Amino acid sequence: MVITCMLISTRVSIWRANNQLCLYCGDPIKYRDLEIDHLIPDSTSEIELARLIGVLGLPKEFSLNGAINLVPSHHDCNRKKRATQFNEATLRYYLGIWGEKQVKIIEEKSKFERSAERDDILAKLTRQVEAGAISREEVEGLLKSIRTPDERTALSPLVLSFSRLCNDLKVAEMAQSELIDKLRITFQRPLILAEPYTFTGESLSVRLAIWNFDIDRLDPVDLSDWELLDVEPAYKLYGDNSAEALGDAINDTYNIFYAEKYGCPKCGGKVVMSGSASESGEFAIGACQQCGWEDYDS
Repeated sequence: MVITCMLISTRVSIWRANNQLCLYCGDPIKYRDLEIDHLIPDSTSEIELARLIGVLGLPKEFSLNGAINLVPSHHDCNRKKRATQFNEATLRYYLGIWGEKQVKIIEEKSKFERSAERDDILAKLTRQVEAGAISREEVEGLLKSIRTPDERTALSPLVLSFSRLCNDLKVAEMAQSELIDKLRITFQRPLILAEPYTFTGESLSVRLAIWNFDIDRLDPVDLSDWELLDVEPAYKLYGDNSAEALGDAINDTYNIFYAEKYGCPKCGGKVVMSGSASESGEFAIGACQQCGWEDYDS
């Protein structure tokens, strides 16, 4: 049976633990096509479950919704499996294979937990940069000085890949901008486009890099029209330049205040601010009086 309600971090951890492959057929699964299946159906009665626990030699604390019973699957493979429930020999085979992956699931899950723990720390650091108490260069230097080769994931953002149906370029440009703004405002985390968005004439794809982010906080956010396609650490996709990218992302969060002091980043014209994010809790908007460039913070 398919699980429809699950923390994103748990879902991704199960997917990564099997190297993003379907447990049943062994072929790669895209995140958008991933289904999490119960090896032993969650509709199994208590009496039958007790029997299977004994026959299969499972621990007494075995749970139908525990990680040992939740596996990554293609939709088609899962549908075929639902049509014919596994016999005991097949269950023993898959439980044996999946049992060896449990340590990897815990490791993957712990990466998300460590990121969530760093969440507030980075938020405080970012606010110090925005307030001018520490410079972007000092942040980069600090990160590089404490870094070791096996700690690269601490500097690497998550890259979230989104897609939505869209057949108009202007609508696409507005939609990707609104998505970025919504996530920045909601989570108050350094966030940038990981690469230029892709518009095919029928759909829009956007990859966003976001630092020290508890991905499970994404669950309750209304992302109408958007579908989350993939979740990957940036270093796996783009290599190892996270400190520089983090500096760019932090810099983006206070560009409007620099623009007010030093001029429009596009034409050098005068930028006039309206509103005050720090005092009113609402948007502070900066608009160039010459070319119309506009940006805001909250």
